[in-house]
Amino acid sequence: MGRRLKRQELIITRASKYIAVISSVIAAIEDVWDESFDMLSVEVPWWLGSPLEASYKLEGLSGETLRIDVGVPEKGLIREDYIDDIDLNVEVYGDPEIRFEGGRSLRDLYIKAALAPINLDSTLIRSLALKTSRDGIEFMIMYLKTGSVAVFEGEHFRVSLPAVWLSRVIYHTHPHGSCGLSVADIKSTLEFLVNGGLAGAAATDSCASYMSRIGFVDEDDFLYVKKMRKPLILGMPLPRLKSLELGFISY
Repeated sequence: MGRRLKRQELIITRASKYIAVISSVIAAIEDVWDESFDMLSVEVPWWLGSPLEASYKLEGLSGETLRIDVGVPEKGLIREDYIDDIDLNVEVYGDPEIRFEGGRSLRDLYIKAALAPINLDSTLIRSLALKTSRDGIEFMIMYLKTGSVAVFEGEHFRVSLPAVWLSRVIYHTHPHGSCGLSVADIKSTLEFLVNGGLAGAAATDSCASYMSRIGFVDEDDFLYVKKMRKPLILGMPLPRLKSLELGFISY
């Protein structure tokens, strides 16, 4: 009897569209940042900070151009991205005088990127985590800058990283009762964030533990995490870092 083919799937979800769009906005602001302004305080439209509202706004925009204004000193078009898999052109414009009623800051977007898979794709995440609990097979869920999410099936209780250069947020599954990040998870996620990723997480069927960058990874934070020798386990005290957030979310 031949070996069973491992699951490899590329799909479009509400979270995959949202993450692709805010990744473009984050990259635009990071591109023009200099020490003359506080990058994390840059104002962005309020709907960008609400994954649910954003998912409604992004419905039916295939083939169109989405303009997003942000409060950076540089005026005019600062970045344009074509998001292939959802056929959407995103134009980010800077305006130093813009103010949004109920606006959000760039800081908010980094955290929303980490939590969007739980906020918008909880059914997908939970179904894969339940399979991990039942069969011992872990899955990797990679949210790509192209607007899709790639699902890869791993070996028993481990999953190896395929090429991640297109990924912006990466989740992988853990069996029920194992809500946390192993030391290996922490180290690999740190490398992913340093190289442009926004967040990494491990999810069971009811809880996710995550690590997200807030702006560029600070050297002191990098060294602190690099030296961590204990896993991140639900209920333990969380380190307070300047440019990295580690946390848990139940769902």
